[in-house]
Amino acid sequence: KPAQVVAAVRLLDEGATVPFIARYRKEVTGSLDDSQLRLLETRLHYLRELEERRETILASILEQGQLTPELKAAIQAAETKTLLEDLYLPYKPKRRTKAQIAKEAGLEPLALGLLAQPESVPAVSARAYLNPEQGFGEVDQVLEGARQILMERFCENATTVSGLREKIWDQGFLMAKVRDGKEIPGAKFRDYFEYEEALTKIPSHRLLALYRGRNEDVLDLTLKPGRDEAAAHALAKGFIQEQEGIRFEGRPADEWLIVSAQEISVLARSTDNSIEPTAKVLRSIPWQDVKSVRTQSGVGSGTLQVRVGDDWIDLVRFSNAYATRFHKISRLMEKMREFPETWADDLYTESQDPHSSSHGFDAPQCPDCS
Repeated sequence: KPAQVVAAVRLLDEGATVPFIARYRKEVTGSLDDSQLRLLETRLHYLRELEERRETILASILEQGQLTPELKAAIQAAETKTLLEDLYLPYKPKRRTKAQIAKEAGLEPLALGLLAQPESVPAVSARAYLNPEQGFGEVDQVLEGARQILMERFCENATTVSGLREKIWDQGFLMAKVRDGKEIPGAKFRDYFEYEEALTKIPSHRLLALYRGRNEDVLDLTLKPGRDEAAAHALAKGFIQEQEGIRFEGRPADEWLIVSAQEISVLARSTDNSIEPTAKVLRSIPWQDVKSVRTQSGVGSGTLQVRVGDDWIDLVRFSNAYATRFHKISRLMEKMREFPETWADDLYTESQDPHSSSHGFDAPQCPDCS
């Protein structure tokens, strides 16, 4: 009852302990027992910290001049510290990131423009933002800066972050592995030397044991987004795309890789209002000229490459979110190059129509990361 809560809070604020109140102040609290009082004390402490943090965050954002009525209402309505911090994340003072460097170079309008108007051609739009003085003298550097801005934007979207957190909580797995040389000194944690369990099924005592093992430098803990990690990552990417309104619809930013028995092609889909979608060939390389296939990783993105003669040629650039998929594609293409008579039926799509998926190796779509 409210009167019981008010009475208990008043006693706690006066310095009384939970055991004292439970034993000697029953007539004041309406006979609240020890467990009820401890729960009340814990919740009271949490809510007071929440309110204190809320005021600090509001003051910080107001000082920055970015406190809108909508943001203020969302912060005031936040019922947990986690949600409060998610809302504060875009405005929280942080170290100088690559995205901030790109913003300082004036690339934010490009990033937001490509997101809002995906029908524009990224490489063409980027030319207007070349800034050699600040390290953005090439189109690729400008587009990488725009990617960094968008990635930071997505990471700071409170709705996206909380949604992904819930998905990981529902589907995630915690893995533990013993550190090298810790088998004997850490023998009391031997039950967790090779351990994996769904987050939703781990009891509190087991989780505490795992944390102790980590804190004592015996165990390494790893969080997997799902039992099938690739599928979980794909689900997360789809969720981010849905939240941010990103779709692949054959616009200039959408590229397709087509692998046939004769050649490798990279096509860009374009749409004319009066005709069916068509495909423009950006690059085409005969298989007989290909000496090797590989992927190269970079900051925020990677590249699928083929070696022709002594030169490595870029086929497509991909976001690091797609790295696993393109590593697999690279291995399959390398096998096709070495054993065309064995692998061809499983690896290629005969038709060079980007809509075709008549064979096991569907033409994978390669976003331009813009």
